[in-house]
Amino acid sequence: MIITVHRYDDRGRYIDSIELDILDGYPMEYWQMPKNTTQEWLPEYEKGKEIPVFDGKKWNIELIPQDDAEPPIDIDALAKAVRALVDKVEHEIPLPDDVKGMVKKK
Repeated sequence: MIITVHRYDDRGRYIDSIELDILDGYPMEYWQMPKNTTQEWLPEYEKGKEIPVFDGKKWNIELIPQDDAEPPIDIDALAKAVRALVDKVEHEIPLPDDVKGMVKKK
């Protein structure tokens, strides 16, 4: 029997859903579910603006705080940065100043 299990972090915020293959014939109490998981019904939510949060009994939908929201991706700037990085690695061309601010050093 395949069951769907929803994973969440230590604050109860939804991470993802996984499917587990459970052998038939054993009661559900026999199986130990992974930590921070539930089989409770996961309601629909607007990705990028809302996040499900598990309170130990049910899922609640919360708005994602603006500081946690992912900023929109500027495709043109990303393409420019990738081209500049390839040029730096392959041809040893220095990074332009406007690209340096986009690149973090390790």
